[in-house]
Amino acid sequence: MNPSWKYKTGDTVRDICISKNLEYIGAASYDRNVYFLNRDGKLLWKYETGDKARDVAISSDGSYIIASSDDGNIYVFDRNGKIVLKYKAKNIVRDVGISSDGKYAIAGSDDKNVYFFNRNGKLWNYETKGWVGRVAVSSDGEYAAAGSVDHYLYFFGRDGRLIWKYKTGSWLESISVSSDGEYIAAGSDDKNIYLFDKKGNLLWKYETINPVTCIRLSAEGNYIAASTEGKIYLFDRSGKLLWQRITGFEVRETKSSGNAEITVAGLRNNKLIIFDRVGRKMFEYDAGSWVETVDTTLNGRYCVGGTQNGEILMFDNLAFFEENINELKGKINYFKNTGKNVDEAENLLKLSMNAAKGMRYTNAMNYLLGCKNLIEKIGAVPVEKCPSCLKKIEPEWLICPYCGKRLK
Repeated sequence: MNPSWKYKTGDTVRDICISKNLEYIGAASYDRNVYFLNRDGKLLWKYETGDKARDVAISSDGSYIIASSDDGNIYVFDRNGKIVLKYKAKNIVRDVGISSDGKYAIAGSDDKNVYFFNRNGKLWNYETKGWVGRVAVSSDGEYAAAGSVDHYLYFFGRDGRLIWKYKTGSWLESISVSSDGEYIAAGSDDKNIYLFDKKGNLLWKYETINPVTCIRLSAEGNYIAASTEGKIYLFDRSGKLLWQRITGFEVRETKSSGNAEITVAGLRNNKLIIFDRVGRKMFEYDAGSWVETVDTTLNGRYCVGGTQNGEILMFDNLAFFEENINELKGKINYFKNTGKNVDEAENLLKLSMNAAKGMRYTNAMNYLLGCKNLIEKIGAVPVEKCPSCLKKIEPEWLICPYCGKRLK
């Protein structure tokens, strides 16, 4: 399936995010710009920073967006592109996060500090013993977490109080906090995935073969998506491995929808891949360049990606099902015209479309694959070719979509 739209920036898209209300997309590019687009791909505004723009995060309704840059600045914008807060750190700012309502924000810098803000300015900072590459904040801003090169995972209250810290075997590659702050996941260069509760109890850890490149908790902390140099994993909260997929290439980033109906992954073999909750590949897209960053909406309908060659890509998962269902309808109509009973196949297609519209993508895949299997049992649809361009065509087509020749 092709993207719904593309937008070209001037350099690598280092980070991308989409608001929970599905309306806005933020992106940070190495061309020094922060981009803010609507769901249709229209650029609403962009802002040039003093160096490479590195990370972005967006509030639930898209009213506020935070961005970081190698110029050492932390920027908070409103929806119209107005800077409502700008703070200068002492070094590169690698990672940022923002609460759902946009009232609180967090940043981690190479100056070894974690910074925490409200809309009026900095509330506190905490100095670690290494540069801070990963930060996260709960939806209400009550809790914040940070991962440092000093090998520690730090967990704070909103007031800056250090609630606990935990030493892993190496630096923290990725961290994630559930919406309510009850669970904290971390991936370390020590090749382990960790899950903690907010009291600092280690609930479980899982050893991988390669260093962990990304880890993301679903909104309520029921699922943990993780990736390494060569694999993608999905766990439930208890630590049960639900599925894993070998990619053979570094997976730069993985994100799951709220209930893990969708997991989207960006790979350094130029592929953006979308899986359902049981690990079946729904589709993949060859972006022609490394896919550096991905995100998905809470309901899983939309996925976005950013590439090394500077493209922002938007995908609509409902469109995937519409395309496949329309293709199967053509085959069903062929069999119907030959007198075959296709009632069950038609019913499966209806169930698939209804499930897809309800964003129950795993069920939608079940019905879709069931329909495909049933059609195969009914018989083969004759393969026809256009007499002009000789490309494969479907029996019901009136015009060749490749060369334009009228067929009937």
